[in-house]
Amino acid sequence: LRSSTGSSASALAMAGGTTPFAKLDNIQILRREGTTQTATTFAYGDIAAGKRLQQNIVLKPGDTVLVP
Repeated sequence: LRSSTGSSASALAMAGGTTPFAKLDNIQILRREGTTQTATTFAYGDIAAGKRLQQNIVLKPGDTVLVP
């Protein structure tokens, strides 16, 4: 999935959503900057409920969204 900009929640929507088995409160965004890779966890349920919206970060090219 490629997009010039977008949030973590919009990336899930553009990918067609999730499965019933997805652990929506343990989604991770992997980002590599130079030689350092960071993992940011967010709870989609919070975002959907309008809570803790700061978790809905803007993705950068090269970011990977993992939905366990």
